[in-house]
Amino acid sequence: MRITLVISSLGPGGAERVLSNMANHWSEQGQEVTLITLAGLGHDHYPLHRDVVRVTAGFFHTHSGFLDRFVRMVGRILHLRKVVQASRPDVVVSFIDTTNIRVLLAMFGASVPVIVSERANPMRWPLARIWHVLRRLLYSRATLVVVQTTGMEKWASKFLPSKVVRIIPNAIHLDVDRADGEGVIAVGRMHPQKGFDLLLKAWQQVHRLHPNAQLAIVGKGPLRSELEAMAQELGIARSVRFLGVLAEPYKIMQQHQIFVLASRYEGFPNVLLEAMACGLAPVGFDCDFGPRDIIRHRYDGLLVPPEDVDALGESLLRLVQDHALTKQLADNALEVKQRFAPEKIMALWDDLLVEAVRGK
Repeated sequence: MRITLVISSLGPGGAERVLSNMANHWSEQGQEVTLITLAGLGHDHYPLHRDVVRVTAGFFHTHSGFLDRFVRMVGRILHLRKVVQASRPDVVVSFIDTTNIRVLLAMFGASVPVIVSERANPMRWPLARIWHVLRRLLYSRATLVVVQTTGMEKWASKFLPSKVVRIIPNAIHLDVDRADGEGVIAVGRMHPQKGFDLLLKAWQQVHRLHPNAQLAIVGKGPLRSELEAMAQELGIARSVRFLGVLAEPYKIMQQHQIFVLASRYEGFPNVLLEAMACGLAPVGFDCDFGPRDIIRHRYDGLLVPPEDVDALGESLLRLVQDHALTKQLADNALEVKQRFAPEKIMALWDDLLVEAVRGK
């Protein structure tokens, strides 16, 4: 099968990593894989199998007037059509909202099946109105639409026939030794989405009763200085370590016992999968979307109501105090390696490609 994959870039993002892994998987299987990005090759972050054909459509951003941008966009769409058709695909797979729209426009009227995949939370990352309208109009022309969670499926089914919507979560590609440490860790970008301000407030409850307990936060972002100041104001600075960005965060996760996800919203939190694969007991907000598709409440982790600081603090305190419960959750958390195994997830994609090509 000739498979053409399209994404905006191969920069250091979660969707980019997933698509790179998919390209490598299919190439190793002997499929003919072409990976097209709208941005140039200089943005590439993830390695590709030697047999993957790497192509760029040469898109770039402009700040000219509306008419000029419109004319340029039409030209780019036509160029993208030419680039995709040059790969002679049996099926096209596109990732991420605006890229999906461009690909559907480019392949309009072609006889090639197109699968588009939403990778973020559209409820929390709204598109500009024109893109929102185009998504509603054009997604119905996709052969299949892939989402990652049950919450996303409900969103898509509001404007698409349920028969074209499929749920395929991300795979876990981390196979490491089990965590053997203590303390609590959180990982993520220091952005309002990740809720580190809520986490610090919740941590106060733990700190009052267990002043020696430690919380590590891995990541960087625009809120770091504010969060450090907040830790001082809350009187918990001595028990909170801000570690910055680490190349392999799983190595520091392995040195802890409990993982906390305090996000206000998510798409599909890969870091939660990785923490559980390391054998950490997870606790987090039951936010839209993702955590409830990964954590099985009271079996391999704890879920608390979204943005409920008191409930998060109580759950953290419970895990810090109850070592038997923490170990039980951590033991069960390791099952994510089977539940989200690469071969299992890619089998879903394999079936989807066959379905799309046969349905052509």
